[in-house]
Amino acid sequence: GGNGSVSNYREVYLLKWKAEAEQLEVEEWPDLPFPLSQMGAAIINDIIYVAGGLANGEEANTFLSLDLSKQGSEDFHWEVLDDFPGQSRIQPVVVAQNSAEEMRLYLVSGSSYPKQADEALISTDGLEYSPKTGRWRPIAEILVEGHAPFSLHGADGIPLGMNHILFVGGVHRATFKKAWEKERLGNMAIQSRDTSGINEYARWKRSYLSHEPGWYKFNKEVLIYHTITNTWTVGADYPYPAPAGAKLTPWMDGWMIISGEIMPGIRSPKVYHGELKPEPAFGLLNWILLISYLAGMLGLGYFFMKREKGTEDFFKGGGRIPWWAAGMSIFATMLSAITFMSIPAKVYATDWKYFPMAIAILIMAFPVVKYYLPFFRRLKVTTAYEYLERRFSYTIRFLASALFILFMIARMALVLFLPSLALSTVTGIDIYTCILLMGVITIVYCTMGGVEAVVWGDVIQGFVLLGGALFASIFLITGIEGGAGNLIEISLDNQKFAMFDLAFSWKSATLWVVLLGGLANNLISYSADQTVIQRYLTTKNEKSAAKGIIMNGIMSVIVLVVFYFIGTALYSYYKTHPGELNFVMQNTDAIFPHFIMSEMPIGIAGLLIAAIFSATMSTVSSNVNSISTAFTADFYRHFYPGSSDKHQLKVARWSGVLFGSTGVALALLMASMSILSLFDYFNTILGLLASGLGALFLMGIFFPRIGAK
Repeated sequence: GGNGSVSNYREVYLLKWKAEAEQLEVEEWPDLPFPLSQMGAAIINDIIYVAGGLANGEEANTFLSLDLSKQGSEDFHWEVLDDFPGQSRIQPVVVAQNSAEEMRLYLVSGSSYPKQADEALISTDGLEYSPKTGRWRPIAEILVEGHAPFSLHGADGIPLGMNHILFVGGVHRATFKKAWEKERLGNMAIQSRDTSGINEYARWKRSYLSHEPGWYKFNKEVLIYHTITNTWTVGADYPYPAPAGAKLTPWMDGWMIISGEIMPGIRSPKVYHGELKPEPAFGLLNWILLISYLAGMLGLGYFFMKREKGTEDFFKGGGRIPWWAAGMSIFATMLSAITFMSIPAKVYATDWKYFPMAIAILIMAFPVVKYYLPFFRRLKVTTAYEYLERRFSYTIRFLASALFILFMIARMALVLFLPSLALSTVTGIDIYTCILLMGVITIVYCTMGGVEAVVWGDVIQGFVLLGGALFASIFLITGIEGGAGNLIEISLDNQKFAMFDLAFSWKSATLWVVLLGGLANNLISYSADQTVIQRYLTTKNEKSAAKGIIMNGIMSVIVLVVFYFIGTALYSYYKTHPGELNFVMQNTDAIFPHFIMSEMPIGIAGLLIAAIFSATMSTVSSNVNSISTAFTADFYRHFYPGSSDKHQLKVARWSGVLFGSTGVALALLMASMSILSLFDYFNTILGLLASGLGALFLMGIFFPRIGAK
């Protein structure tokens, strides 16, 4: 598209620079449906969207798309979509950026001057388009405290970090509006041959074009929009002559601002480079607290290693674990760093619609106690999968245990990657160093001390996690002006407490999907996950194990209420303090650690980061111990039944090291991937690798006619 001095264009080209030949290659693409100029465009998931501008020289609400995945087929052509709502927009800024759960299109500002209107419409608002639903909705007016509403007509924008959009330049609303109205009157005078009007227009034009660049008041403020809280903030003042019509493009670690007008009719040949570099500092006191905690975990492993006399101690703790410690261990294992970080991040970005999954934990505890627990306790098994061999065959046991080990490696990688991402974000330490540090320390202490070190480590970590969450909640409430009352008011106004989506759809997080998914997830975890079942076997009797399971269910619901509240409070806090967000944050899941490090007192921040480490290490240690138990009992003992107990203990330790190291390696690989929401990613892994295990135990216990075949 675009226009020349006498005509508008509909041609579309792809330009490719051929470095070897040092020449530009021009590839012709399908023409636009009609000539189009002064529009905006962006790309989402291989679909180019074009919006606004002049269609056939007339202001229009044009909205077009081109699906690049259809290139080479007859369907590779532009589609005319339904017009966007509201006023027409010439020279809007169009940017694609992540919202809470998908990438969306943002159509911001622009202007129009309808033929019959007395005044030009210089827009200070914008629209958001969801490709998933095909719907538009308005976004907040471009209004920052202490400033008049901004127009971004003639500005440009680029996505910044995970959820921000950065805008540079643009015209001054009042100045541009007055000039456009004068120009229209002049053109009308020319058309009607009004001599006095033409002379007045000529005098005004000479005067208008004779000022210094600063007189036109192009936007000096760099504006930043946040897609989750729907807020605007001024990031900084632009240090060079403010442009209109300049092009912004990502480059290296920042962006380039190319050309543009510094005043009407005067184009700049300049190219500027800008970037944002946060400089996080963890602080000496925080480091002392964190290192002391990690050293304490190593000491715990060494203490219990000295008490071990064989595999019975390593796998079951000799039956010495009290019921409340087993319950706390299940709680700390299941509520990992995914709870501490991803759930607050998910609620911060969306609402409470996932909360029924928390209720499902308590609901599922009762059938587990009644039907599943007796099987595992009375059969005196070491792993849950021994039951499958007795009920079906060794092949079924082999398959189930192998799938469990694969799932545990994937889960371990995820819960190692997540806090490492947080620590890297808030301290600036390389993410790969963080993964290695946490992974190695956890593998060492849990392979030294066996399940007793794991359980008592979980007890300590559970209290640290719970205390950290409660303190953070109180701090968030006091940090919002107006306290809890204002927090609740902001949350209600923005539907942040919405919990029950009653739509009959299986394609989104409706109540039916969340509740059934929650029941299935927890059935899998409490009936087929060796990490949890191993806790049933560490208590002295069945009654103690049952009390531990019920205790875990009650604690999980209470603690998840706290974590969901933290997510809501984070939204309310940053809704009222948008300038305190990290504009270049690459992952929404780091929002809680960002708050901890940027807003909480030194020392307290170190303890809360230690709580994130606690959440990780409690899960990883349980995973490593359960994998070594499953490998030794389900594989090694089967193929080497005559091996000594001492040799089996050695195999258990080394298998823990081997599989733990594999999980660490996978976490290092994940660090190079871009994952929009780790909470969703975890549930995908759970469903893929572990859902069938829950079905095996369900069939074995409740359907006696089903055999191994």
